[in-house]
Amino acid sequence: MSVDQKKITEIHRRAMLLAHKAADAADPGLARQTYARAFEEEREAAALLATALNVEPTRAVLHRSAVSLGMSGQRLTEAYAVLMDGLASRSAEVRAELRELQGELDRDLAPSKGAADAERQLAETWNPYDWRERMPEILTAYLGKMDRYLELNGFSAAESREIVLLALARLHASDAHLEDLAELDLELFDILHTLCSERGPRRGPPA
Repeated sequence: MSVDQKKITEIHRRAMLLAHKAADAADPGLARQTYARAFEEEREAAALLATALNVEPTRAVLHRSAVSLGMSGQRLTEAYAVLMDGLASRSAEVRAELRELQGELDRDLAPSKGAADAERQLAETWNPYDWRERMPEILTAYLGKMDRYLELNGFSAAESREIVLLALARLHASDAHLEDLAELDLELFDILHTLCSERGPRRGPPA
């Protein structure tokens, strides 16, 4: 793989400048938005080395940095996808650091006793025109249901997390016009059913 080190350095520099601005921002909302922009830049830099497993420690550092910025910018599902790529690193030290971030992301994304409240709040504020921008809220409200559905279909925890991310990506890319949560239920679980079928039959959940 040909690596454009100059381009990667330039993108990384933009990401760090944005991160410094975010850290200095007095307004939490502005800080979060700026961290999200920094994440987008750093994710782009990391993507240029996604398959360059021999370019270490640069590859690992960029992925770890992108994940951290994504968490600060509340881009949790996207940060998780970057983390999955980063775990291919040949550096045991960096993999351990990424596992720590994975633990934090799992806690942030995990269903909690507030999941029902999150679903109710989502229903009360539903707008058929802005739901694509509300994927973090949808994930919070539906992750427990999706994980249980995939468990019942015999998928491991690692497979389930990958399928959930794919399902959200397909949902976001769909041309569906969802009027309410009932239509979201149908659309989301139809996508999950399709993904399960594509992955092949499973023998059922673990004993």
